[in-house]
Amino acid sequence: MFRRIADSVFRLPASGEVRAQVVCFPPAGSWFTAFSSWKELFPGDIELWAVTLPGHGIRLREPAVSDLRIMARMVTDDLMGLPRRRYAIFGHSMGGLLGFQTVRELLRRGFPPPEVIGVSAVRAPHRRGTSKNWQDDRVVLDRLRRRDALPEHVLATPNLLNALLPAFQADFTATDTYRATANPPLDVPLLAWAGGKDPDTRPNDVEFWRDCVTSRFHLTVLDAGHSYIAEHASTIVRPLVTALDVEPALTHRPAITHKRGSTRER
Repeated sequence: MFRRIADSVFRLPASGEVRAQVVCFPPAGSWFTAFSSWKELFPGDIELWAVTLPGHGIRLREPAVSDLRIMARMVTDDLMGLPRRRYAIFGHSMGGLLGFQTVRELLRRGFPPPEVIGVSAVRAPHRRGTSKNWQDDRVVLDRLRRRDALPEHVLATPNLLNALLPAFQADFTATDTYRATANPPLDVPLLAWAGGKDPDTRPNDVEFWRDCVTSRFHLTVLDAGHSYIAEHASTIVRPLVTALDVEPALTHRPAITHKRGSTRER
């Protein structure tokens, strides 16, 4: 079971002495439960941490934030006060942008860099799409259905849906209004995943993440739509764990991996 260790950070306790952690950022509207199925995929000495923002899940009664940079500063405030070990960052959809911006904020404050950054089903920050009116419930519902982001029974339950909509509206607004600044690329390996059947984010959109780093870049294209972090959990977790198992001096060397779906490498 996840346990709260900071305002926005929850963890699944490891079964042994912890030597590293993977910090996970969920997609828009979601919270730590997005990664509940990942627990059995980690070795006992790597701990899973998951972010939950105000207005989401257990924090539903708090007002949601619609600015991604403010979100990143909030998460960074929490991470700065937690134990410092080797770590990896992973984010799916909006979580990919938030994870990347959080790394930038951590480095700005002198925090050690992660061993690897993982982004999934999200355009690179300098390749953003067109903005939409997310205050229109119909526009939000259209995106949720296109992405299979919520079960149909939730979409058909007005009271439950109305409770969840503000988080999605805030997150979609935060994603639309986030723009990359003129920061230099990070010298951190970056792994990316994309769904070959994603109706909104094409693999070519995700491939532009290679411009965000000077270190190794690897894109994996999955036989999936947009919401695949449970279905393809092992394909995502395995290389994150591998990066934490490699000696720090080796993490920047190119490596070719073979995974389900097509792969591209820098």
